[in-house]
Amino acid sequence: MPPLSRDEFTELYLAAHPKLWTVAVAVIGDRDLAEDALQDAAITGLNKVDSYERGTNFAAWMSQIVRFTSLNYLRKREKRDRTADPQHIVEATADSARGQNTTAEPVLTHASGAFDPDKLGIDDQLAAALVTLPADRRICLLLRIVQALSYDEIAEMLGIPASTAMSHVHRAKAALKSQLSANVPTEGGAA
Repeated sequence: MPPLSRDEFTELYLAAHPKLWTVAVAVIGDRDLAEDALQDAAITGLNKVDSYERGTNFAAWMSQIVRFTSLNYLRKREKRDRTADPQHIVEATADSARGQNTTAEPVLTHASGAFDPDKLGIDDQLAAALVTLPADRRICLLLRIVQALSYDEIAEMLGIPASTAMSHVHRAKAALKSQLSANVPTEGGAA
């Protein structure tokens, strides 16, 4: 089969963009660098389009390119001794949850244990806790919560078993719960 045309690539890329955006932001933790990484990943994907097999999951194929590109951006940033600003992750994921930079309609309900998108932009403790998670756990958690992907979809996107995706999400939630509950004031007012 012939490789995807530029138009076909563009159509598939735009459909996958919300998921790819979430992966880039989860890895990098900076909205501007994530957008730069996505642009570079799109160019890389277009240059490697002959390695994509028609009929397979395009988002999963591109996700690998986005992850590697994002990790390269992260390494470059770390070399410059810059740290991730937790607020960037929260703002970017909140934008994604609200429909900005995305066409996905994730199901986010506080009752289910998911993040309330209206509070993502203002919760500094959550932002700081998200940054402390290992990148793989943060990616899985944000794909699950912000993009409302199933564990099977996360697994396919990241090239890992569904049980590993589930484990990453569970451990990420447990770590966040532990960190955030340690900062909850007691009845006497002390934290």
